[in-house]
Amino acid sequence: MKTLDYIKLNESGVNNVVASLQQLLADFQIYYTNLRGFHWNIKGHDFFVLHSKFEDLYNDAAEKVDEIAERILMLGGTPANKFSDYLKMANINEVDRVSNGEKALENILETYSHLIGEERKLLSIASQAGDEVTVALMSDYLKEQEKLDIIEHEYNIPISQEFREDVSIMCNLSQGIEDKAIAKIVMNMYKIGYTPNQIADAVGVSVDEVETIIKKKEPAMA
Repeated sequence: MKTLDYIKLNESGVNNVVASLQQLLADFQIYYTNLRGFHWNIKGHDFFVLHSKFEDLYNDAAEKVDEIAERILMLGGTPANKFSDYLKMANINEVDRVSNGEKALENILETYSHLIGEERKLLSIASQAGDEVTVALMSDYLKEQEKLDIIEHEYNIPISQEFREDVSIMCNLSQGIEDKAIAKIVMNMYKIGYTPNQIADAVGVSVDEVETIIKKKEPAMA
């Protein structure tokens, strides 16, 4: 008996799911490799913070790579394992010798934007195939979006896609660390009328931290 028979899924219905998972696997493998490069090569005064954060991110990416590959196997597919195949399939480009923290973060933001889009497509495809496990997996990957949806509906304030993407990556990067990227998001939201409470809820830091950032940055805006 085939694995799909045990999990009550039709083979023809999951072919698109497997193909999309293969694509996501290739993208995450390139993303993982880029993160390792950022971790190794970062220089400058942000070294200690970013060196550690990039390690957290590549460990998280490695876990997702394994989860995606295991799901492909469970659906009767064979996950690609050659890096030459990943390079052919991936929609994320390799980056090399990036030592500047801001450039590394910009690349991560761009990559996250792409991954979020692919995960949303995959969630829809899996839902149509009745593949509830893959739906749940993609939902877990996208769960950082939920806090922004709550803010948007509770305060009736539209949140742009750019802010969603910025906060998505910062949910992984920050974890209580006040760095340049958090300060940028805080000030951007503050300038367009968000209150400190709303910013704190959206970004995942305390109101006191938000107010401290605003006080430090406001003189530079004058």
